[in-house]
Amino acid sequence: CSYAAPLSEVERLLGRLRASLRDSDTSASEFVEMLRPVLAGPPAGELFARLDREVQRYDFDQAAATLSELENLLPGATGSPREEG
Repeated sequence: CSYAAPLSEVERLLGRLRASLRDSDTSASEFVEMLRPVLAGPPAGELFARLDREVQRYDFDQAAATLSELENLLPGATGSPREEG
C-alpha cells in the first residue's frame, strides 16, 4: 500500500509551491521535497522529475509551466472540484 496524502494537503502544498515559483523564492525546493512522496510515481512522475530539475536550476518560470502541466494530470488537485452528473 503506497502513502497517499489527503487531497487538501496536496492542494495546499501545490499552492505554496506555485506562489514560491511566482516569487522566485528558493523555498520552492522545500515544497518539491514535501510533494515527492505523493507525486514522484505514476502518473505524474516524469513531470515531477522535470519540475524538480527546474527548481534545482532556479528556472522558476519554466518550473511554473511544468507545475501547470503536472496539475492537469491530477483531477481535483487544482482547486476546482469536478461535478459529476
